[in-house]
Amino acid sequence: MSRQPRAMARYGRWLVACMFVMQMTVSVAARVPEPVADTPVAGDDTFQIGPTMVSDPTDVSVMVDRAYGPLADDAGHLRADLIGESVATESALEVAPTDGAPPVFAVAVNGVAVRGSWQPAGPVSRAYRLTLPTTQMLFPQPGDANHALIPRANILTFTGATAALDWLRLIIPGTPPALLMAGADLSCGSPGPTDTTETWNDWGRWLTADSIPYRAPARDGRLTVAEQLPALDDGYSFLRHAYGPDRPGLAPRVTLVGYSMGGLVARLWASQHPGVVTHLLELASPDAGTDAATNFFAIFLSPCASGALHDLSPAFVSAFNARVDLSQYWNPDPATMHITTVAAVPPTGDHTDGVVAEGSADALPYATHLTWTPESVDRSFSLHIALPHALKVYTDLRDASRFASPLPDARTGQ
Repeated sequence: MSRQPRAMARYGRWLVACMFVMQMTVSVAARVPEPVADTPVAGDDTFQIGPTMVSDPTDVSVMVDRAYGPLADDAGHLRADLIGESVATESALEVAPTDGAPPVFAVAVNGVAVRGSWQPAGPVSRAYRLTLPTTQMLFPQPGDANHALIPRANILTFTGATAALDWLRLIIPGTPPALLMAGADLSCGSPGPTDTTETWNDWGRWLTADSIPYRAPARDGRLTVAEQLPALDDGYSFLRHAYGPDRPGLAPRVTLVGYSMGGLVARLWASQHPGVVTHLLELASPDAGTDAATNFFAIFLSPCASGALHDLSPAFVSAFNARVDLSQYWNPDPATMHITTVAAVPPTGDHTDGVVAEGSADALPYATHLTWTPESVDRSFSLHIALPHALKVYTDLRDASRFASPLPDARTGQ
């Protein structure tokens, strides 16, 4: 055979092979099914599973991996007084049928039939929602430092129809836990973190009475603002471990409370954890610094707290405010809905609590400001110390910010 016919033969075989591959590619592409709807982003009040098939009947187990407060019994029912207070009265079941058709099956939760009808979850969503009484939900016991929270199963029983679901989820709005950061420590005691119970013992009682989990981590208040951040990291890790949810890729929300210098630490921590802080509460925090930090006697008497004193100076805080700006943190909500500060002033008419001036405690232009004036005070300096122990300060902050109310997680797409 001549060289030209052999070349033509090879070319012909190559052409046939290419046409075969193209035909197979088109054929395979035509048979690829349309992708199902993505499972939505889960918030810390959302407990969901991916694609599932329900028939008549089908039991589906959904695990709740967040503690909402003290339980009424070993079965996992919440105490009745929590529902409608720190936990929403109504929860919801959402499903996304693969065919987009409204569900026709009935549902029972933990053996109790749910009354009501399915409604569209949103104007453009293919999901449907069924309202559930929170009293039918089962919850886990909180963990502790040595034991992680153990999730509790909720059994959903579907009857009356068969359907393919792209996903389903329970949504149970509740109040986020609180993370408390104490102020500076100008003592020269043993180095390292110190317990903050003395600062937060009253807030701990009040938060417990409102059924809000909390953590007040030990910290070394002699250090700089940035050097104190690990204390909040430790406190946050404990809340995830003991109260949940502790899922990869999810950062549960918290209410962040800072007293005095702790407000600056809390603000810096919030700036590094977008989407995590629901409310930031500052008690007598020097948001414009304090002249007490540059006072000769403070410097002379507190040689062990040079880091804290440096970061409390007006010059440092001015530069800090330029770097740590939370005015856009809660977009589209204005920051005034989420940041509340409180200043203490004596009934004598002085505009200072003895350590932090009223103008400094109220210096954030994007915060809601409150002022506390006690009926009487023996010494001006004691007013600063008394602030975290005043019940009216706690109740005023709670009422102004509503941090104790159930808060749906916007990340669920509700």
